[in-house]
Amino acid sequence: GVAETLRRLSGQGISLAIATNERRNNLDVLLPALGIAGYFAMTLCEDEVRETKPAPEMLRRIMDRLGTQPWRTLMAGDSHLDIRMGKAAGCMTCGVAYGTRSADALRAQHPTGMVHRFADLTRFLRPDAAGCGPSGRGR
Repeated sequence: GVAETLRRLSGQGISLAIATNERRNNLDVLLPALGIAGYFAMTLCEDEVRETKPAPEMLRRIMDRLGTQPWRTLMAGDSHLDIRMGKAAGCMTCGVAYGTRSADALRAQHPTGMVHRFADLTRFLRPDAAGCGPSGRGR
């Protein structure tokens, strides 16, 4: 349900971005191969910044380019580095428990919320949602 969820979020006017410790040449092959490259307003890779995760540089650059603020940004990720980066940038965070790390390892970082399926991210990003998403504060 990843492509469908990305399509739905994008259709709601939510700007989507990727901040990854992957190298640019790998990401530029991966996203088109998965058929999801067109959903992202911006991508930023580890070989394009001075400081990689968990430093907040990637997320701050994305927010600057997309013209948004930390209180309007949700950093979702499957690694403790993602949660730490989001917190360092002053953003809400969401642990994605089906990825490379265990749910317990993510919970130990005290994210704002947790999901166990990618599609569950929509509940944090809907304009009428309650909880950890930027609902009620714009996108």
